[in-house]
Amino acid sequence: MRVQETIKRLKLNEHNDLAEARRKIWLDVSKEIDEYFKYKARCRNGGNPVAKEKVRTHCVNIRNMTLPNAELSSVARCCIMFRNDQQLLRVVA
Repeated sequence: MRVQETIKRLKLNEHNDLAEARRKIWLDVSKEIDEYFKYKARCRNGGNPVAKEKVRTHCVNIRNMTLPNAELSSVARCCIMFRNDQQLLRVVA
């Protein structure tokens, strides 16, 4: 009952823009993660310098999205934790 009252008073279900922003961050982080793993797999096949640079770039992008001062960084961290991948968790640690 308290939860429902808090939702009502704070109008938590009435912020469509916030929900859309969260969805966009989640999709952006997912895209970065997918690209990170794609190029990481290409690095395993040999010394591909282009793939290594792409891995670094996507790693930096993912870290930047999870910085405490980044917009909706908690959504980005949640997206990473949802993947449940230890290698990915080390990227942002």
